[in-house]
Amino acid sequence: MAADSRFWPEAVFVTEQALRIGRDILQYQYVFNAAKSLVSHSNPNAPEHMLRQIETFITDLLGDSPPQTLDEQEIRVACAALLVHCAKADGHQSEDEEKKLREILTRRFKLSSVETDALIQEARGREDDAVDIHRFTRVLHENSDRAGRQQIIRFLWEITHADGNIDHNERSVVTLVARLLHVEMHDAVALRQDVTTNKPSE
Repeated sequence: MAADSRFWPEAVFVTEQALRIGRDILQYQYVFNAAKSLVSHSNPNAPEHMLRQIETFITDLLGDSPPQTLDEQEIRVACAALLVHCAKADGHQSEDEEKKLREILTRRFKLSSVETDALIQEARGREDDAVDIHRFTRVLHENSDRAGRQQIIRFLWEITHADGNIDHNERSVVTLVARLLHVEMHDAVALRQDVTTNKPSE
């Protein structure tokens, strides 16, 4: 069903802003998530039908239907690869960081010890082969809501603080990931403070 023409001016504006955020990544879920974020930010009480209108408009504009959600394993690997990348951002991965890596993945994805080992091994291989971290942040951005993206940033702070110190390189990596996941800086800073003051996660 085509979008209501009366809604087009606002839908066009929101979509243009979403596409600007999405840059050249014309993928339905990425753009729609960006549009929802913009609407929620400008109008926290936006009615559900407005989001449905935006969804329909974007589908018409991009000429594509919503993609199927990625296999859960791909999401796990993307998350683990970011954690692995961050753990060695200061030039080496300490035993404390390795322990924290295993703890986070086991807790987050409810894995057995064997499953955690396999996930870390696959994530390390993917991270080694990757040119940059964008492929991982894109997967997580497209398949996580705001709370989920914030949780990832918290995990990264937990990894970097596992040895009791967050150095400049580690801070830079987490800041970059936060920007790519569209987690606002004040939220990223608050999450770092929670971790460094040992405030338990929710």
